[in-house]
Amino acid sequence: MYQTVALPLVILLGLLNQFCSLSGMNLLLTGISGFLGRHVTAELSLAGCIQHVISRRPVSHPHLYSVIVHDFMGQGDLAGKMHRPVDAVVHMAHPMGGERQEQIDFAVKSTQALLDFALGHGVKNFVLVSSLSVFDLAALPAYALVGAHTPRLVQDESLPAYAAAKLMQELLVEQAVATGNINAVILRLGLIYDDRAMSNAYAGLIRNRIQLGLSHYGQIPLVNAKRAAQVIVESVSSIAQPGLDIRCVLDPHPWSMQQYRQALIDRGQLRPHGLSLPWWLIDRLCANAEKVARLTRQENKLPELFNPVSRSARLKPLLYWPES
Repeated sequence: MYQTVALPLVILLGLLNQFCSLSGMNLLLTGISGFLGRHVTAELSLAGCIQHVISRRPVSHPHLYSVIVHDFMGQGDLAGKMHRPVDAVVHMAHPMGGERQEQIDFAVKSTQALLDFALGHGVKNFVLVSSLSVFDLAALPAYALVGAHTPRLVQDESLPAYAAAKLMQELLVEQAVATGNINAVILRLGLIYDDRAMSNAYAGLIRNRIQLGLSHYGQIPLVNAKRAAQVIVESVSSIAQPGLDIRCVLDPHPWSMQQYRQALIDRGQLRPHGLSLPWWLIDRLCANAEKVARLTRQENKLPELFNPVSRSARLKPLLYWPES
């Protein structure tokens, strides 16, 4: 009986301690208008944080203390717009559209500007929201286990825009941590979803009216948006040791392809009676299409799925270890 009562009590005390440690902290945030950002601001508000948000344009949000209008692609001085000390930076912003180089430039300039601000103003704690897309999954065989031990990609012109941008962000944070003047957590999130929305990125070749569903016995790296937001909040309160901490953030129980497909159907993201093909066959179709596109110099018009790195991430059956 005592053990039954003690365990929930320990969990409750841990949550109270976390909220107390965050209460009154001044946080500088980016990316709050995104899918994940809305969940993060709600969790930080519950914890009693004072939230200062960087946005390209004025925004209104019930959880925010102040909005700093700033364009990272411009030449404005970020430090001159901050009028209160900052305890930690949480960088979530990333453009989900635009040309490849534009996405990489934004990732580099925004991350460098935030790191410069932190280093120049004594901000010791930095949280970067990254992605599993930085893993070199093409180097793994089918059904390999993906986790902290998995090798990271090497920067290359052939990388998809999102993977290249996240990789550059991680490298910049690592360089800043190497100075010994800042502590950081890099969170590599799985594909984010909630009760209403879920991306069909791992479902196969799904584009307009084309639906070639994927069939395999691997796992799908998903993370609920609320869980991801809670891990981000926990990371802000747990940066105590100097140096760099890198974590993968996934749901505790990995999703099967069958569960993922049903969830997409329930959310209207997938037709219930579409054709499904083995993963290796769709991979081969995409590879052949990419070869033809290169011969005709049309590769820039192909969807990102046809990129070899993207194919390994989205089509190959893999197993994922939830470490956070």
